[in-house]
Amino acid sequence: MSANFAAATDSLRAESDRGSVIVAGAWMEDLLSDAIQKRLLPSPEQNDKLFGPRGPLGTFAAKIDIAHRVSLITREVRKSLHICRRLRNDFAHVAHPISFDTESVKDRVTELFELNKDVLSTVWSTTAEHIPADYRKTIDETEPSSAIRQALGTRPLFDLTAGTIVSGLTMVVEQTERVESLE
Repeated sequence: MSANFAAATDSLRAESDRGSVIVAGAWMEDLLSDAIQKRLLPSPEQNDKLFGPRGPLGTFAAKIDIAHRVSLITREVRKSLHICRRLRNDFAHVAHPISFDTESVKDRVTELFELNKDVLSTVWSTTAEHIPADYRKTIDETEPSSAIRQALGTRPLFDLTAGTIVSGLTMVVEQTERVESLE
């Protein structure tokens, strides 16, 4: 997980605010598609229409909900992904300036962090060497979850939380098994 986490976090940090949210959302949606396709029986057609733009799994929201319903993700991950989806939609479709300083964005990132603070604390304790040094130096390692939120600010908090989610979804894809055919 640590290599995936470091790669995801580094990739997101290299983006603009808008780019970070859009790339994170796209990455999460692609990983969900991979996990769902891996779980389902193969499509009889080369181009799986389930995932097409007009297919029942053509949206990020539909993929999130079906992934939860077929036990690929937990309720908390489902909630986290819907927050990321809404953030992605705001950053991708709003014409006026939007950033991690926007109050509604701050609120959503705080909500996202709160849903994932236990995971982030675990990640912190097991992969601290992969946390960027400029983030790491501001964190009190005895209380990582509250210190992370207070010390980092909204953008780094998003990058770390999204990197954790992407890393976790990568593991879901790797561990997902296909259902058995009844035929």
